[in-house]
Amino acid sequence: ELLKEMTVQEKVDLLTGETMFSSPEMPQYGIPSVLYLDGATGVNMMQYLAEIAGSFQKKQNMAGGESSNESGASAMGLIPYVVSDRPVPDDMPGKTKNLLAKLKEAVEAIRPNGEEPNCFPPGMLLGATWEPETVYQVGKAVAREANAYGVDILLGTPNTNIHRDPRNGRVFESFSEDPYLSSRMAPQFPKGVQEQGMVADVKHFAANNQETLRQGINEHISERALREIYLPGFEAAVKEGKVGTVMSAYNSINGVPCAHNKWLLTDVLKEEWGFDGQVVSDWGAVYDQVEALKAGNDMDMPGPRGKQRLYDAVADGTIPMERLDDAVARTLRIILKTPKFRGERYTEIDNELSRKAAYYAASEGITLLKNDGILPLKKNTKVALYGRLTRRFMESGSGSAQVDTSKYTNLPDEAARYTDTVLVDEIAEDTDVVIITAGASGQEGKDRADLHFDAPDEQMLWETLKAAKEAGKKTILLLNVAGPVELGEYVDDLDAIMCLFFPGMAG
Repeated sequence: ELLKEMTVQEKVDLLTGETMFSSPEMPQYGIPSVLYLDGATGVNMMQYLAEIAGSFQKKQNMAGGESSNESGASAMGLIPYVVSDRPVPDDMPGKTKNLLAKLKEAVEAIRPNGEEPNCFPPGMLLGATWEPETVYQVGKAVAREANAYGVDILLGTPNTNIHRDPRNGRVFESFSEDPYLSSRMAPQFPKGVQEQGMVADVKHFAANNQETLRQGINEHISERALREIYLPGFEAAVKEGKVGTVMSAYNSINGVPCAHNKWLLTDVLKEEWGFDGQVVSDWGAVYDQVEALKAGNDMDMPGPRGKQRLYDAVADGTIPMERLDDAVARTLRIILKTPKFRGERYTEIDNELSRKAAYYAASEGITLLKNDGILPLKKNTKVALYGRLTRRFMESGSGSAQVDTSKYTNLPDEAARYTDTVLVDEIAEDTDVVIITAGASGQEGKDRADLHFDAPDEQMLWETLKAAKEAGKKTILLLNVAGPVELGEYVDDLDAIMCLFFPGMAG
């Protein structure tokens, strides 16, 4: 009925983001604006603040205030002061301090009962559990929180790209290098998310394997390799997981950008696999609006952006009305399933549900790599803890999977539950074992240069191992890493090694 009532311009308008993370509202048809936000490890407050800053910018522009670029840049620059403990500079101008106060007030307004989000382990740790049920439970807990935060479509639930290059900056977000394991895990995330009344999203379709040149890379892949390696996780998320949205990727496959790729989005995804949901572009992955819509990309994010080329292409028949109506219908069907449309919101965070899911996942995914018999440690073993990550692990990586929160556990406090003697950065004569935490960070937008530890950890590891050896102490290495690290030069000097990955708040 709506398709009969809407004008061509209204249909086109519905298919382009209104803001950085939300769709257009059309109150004349009862169509609400819905919020797309990451993610699989918890509510991404950086993105949320970008959305809030954008709304401030829009209001300023409408009121004839600062220019768009100035107001947007100033608000975005303040985000770290809102989501972290970074001290406010004494010389910050009063006008900027006022904007900061408004941002903090806006964040408090969206926090359920004033609570910060919890942080859950990412895909690489979940893959290491080998337990589909664990993925389901994390999906359920993540969605429960996102619902309470006002999110409608939870992006990257899951990220099921294959681990192809170990240096990939965001390889930690997805499950495995093994397409079978990935396809067993992938459907459980959307099941958990959508049972909480949210809409899930699988990304990045397809073969999004590196961050270097991610918007320009052209990957040459045979159809056999695509079907055997890169597509099975997505197919399982669609067919078994019944995922609501699929995100088209930045990269090109065999010369065609994924968001413009009719074979990928229409022939395989929609016709062969029977996907009846919405294809949403990765943020900025639509390089040609007309080609993307023709190929089967339904939602172009983010906004705002001009749409005249689309109006003209529909008018001259370049984009068939049938394709336009199909994209609108898919979008409307997704909106019908959102908490925003259904009016079904949680008002508080279920911390017990979140804690159990995060703890169980970490306990199952953290992996023992070497043990000469020292583990498990006996109660009241005297321990010395070393490393910049001792007091706080890296719970999550940077970018879309980033979760900014003060909810986390730390090694000194947890170790103190089992022993009376916990030293930090100090070896005593009666110390039994030295526990070293070393890290290799990972992030969206940048690949790792090599497979070494982060520079400060590399130096600390050598020095601590030397000191421990001279003192005749046993050593345990905890790997707090975004991906593989080269251990050859250390392994013989270590009595035990455990891989924490990025372990979330309960690590």
